[in-house]
Amino acid sequence: MIPELGANGMPGITDERVQESHEFLRDVNHVAIKGIVIAAGTEDPDHVDKEFVLQPGLVLVRIETGPHAGKFTNPDNAYAAPYDDDIVEAVILDRYINTMSKTGPPEDKQAAGVWHGRVDRDQLFYGASDPSRIEALEAAMKLVLVEEDV
Repeated sequence: MIPELGANGMPGITDERVQESHEFLRDVNHVAIKGIVIAAGTEDPDHVDKEFVLQPGLVLVRIETGPHAGKFTNPDNAYAAPYDDDIVEAVILDRYINTMSKTGPPEDKQAAGVWHGRVDRDQLFYGASDPSRIEALEAAMKLVLVEEDV
């Protein structure tokens, strides 16, 4: 069987796919986004088996020094600020982004980052498990109100 064809050998009819939904915005009428550049090699550690497909709700930090300065990456990337106090700006990825190029290796990608609005904490992916790191990421998103259900 040709892999591009489905189980019945017909083009376009493939195996069932699972749709993932990440509705992290609490108020879609009151949100501001900005254009960002995601640095090559940025991964989403919470997206199992699809690390180079970044999912909506992923928190990204701005790289301040080095060859990727001004671009955004996940908090655990080697180019990211190593200390919580050094995180200057963070945004939330607006939609899915595949960082792989058509020829294979990861490349810089343009995307939209949410920098203002109300969001649901349970739907965000911080890329970090340390509570102090998560707190620093939320503090770097100065105009984002991170809410949680009580």
